[in-house]
Amino acid sequence: SEARTAWAAFVASGADAPSPWAALRGEVSNGNGVEGVARAVSRGIRKDGVRVARITNAKPFNKPRTYIVCQTDLRAQALQLAEMLPGGARVVIGSTAHRQVDMRVVLGANSALAWNRIPKNTVLVAEVAK
Repeated sequence: SEARTAWAAFVASGADAPSPWAALRGEVSNGNGVEGVARAVSRGIRKDGVRVARITNAKPFNKPRTYIVCQTDLRAQALQLAEMLPGGARVVIGSTAHRQVDMRVVLGANSALAWNRIPKNTVLVAEVAK
């Protein structure tokens, strides 16, 4: 996919390559039931250049920990994204189950707890060195 090609170029070329986030199509899914958290996290990662193609619910709302689903070739990028998320995340290699996304973030209870401790007027993700 376009995201995989951009990521390979970024890794191979170093700092002068285009942002690896430019071609990534992401999905942020609320798996904890806290209203607004998926939308807020989406806004935060968009500021870092990730294109969020979908915001969804992952019912039932019983996910204890946040995780990111991606194909093997996007694992390094997913690990970088995991560091940007409130409460952190683990990476799971698998299918995103939707053709319009390269990576799916499912927000668990740990992200809701971290989100509740952050003042509402602050950016929810950390800047990652590009």
